[in-house]
Amino acid sequence: AYGGSPFADFLNGNGVPIDDRLPLLARIGMRSLYLAFPSYASQNGLDLAGIKSLGRKQSQIYWENTLNQRSVRLKELNNKMFFIQSHAEVKNCILTLQPQARYMQVYYDSENDGILLTNEESFDGVGTLLGTLNADHLELTQSRTSPGSDHTFRAKLMNSILRAVIQ
Repeated sequence: AYGGSPFADFLNGNGVPIDDRLPLLARIGMRSLYLAFPSYASQNGLDLAGIKSLGRKQSQIYWENTLNQRSVRLKELNNKMFFIQSHAEVKNCILTLQPQARYMQVYYDSENDGILLTNEESFDGVGTLLGTLNADHLELTQSRTSPGSDHTFRAKLMNSILRAVIQ
């Protein structure tokens, strides 16, 4: 999450305010998520302070400092760093990601995976971008898959990564 998450900004009260440009169901979903998140986090042992560190501004500060402090080391590792980006159409995201995906589509005018903006999932000039997958955030980070996804997705993903790294 090199660019941070607009959704984390929203949960922290720093996101783009919702207005009538966002369809009604997405507005209801985003407001519900905003109100329910503290309780959900508490019940699932999530650190609310940690969510703040995932915001776009905080992430930008962190990575600028990290890259400036470690630029020599990064040059040594550049050919060993690999990135995968993802995006999914709103309708192809798992139901719980659809409000966030629509929010980012409307207010950030960007492809996204329901949590992150696709164009902020890697750095220009750092490492190798292996490609952009048609997948939502949960397909890449959790074992369950989204509706309509290929159940062999993870196996195909790992094979693609290995082929790219070995070449």
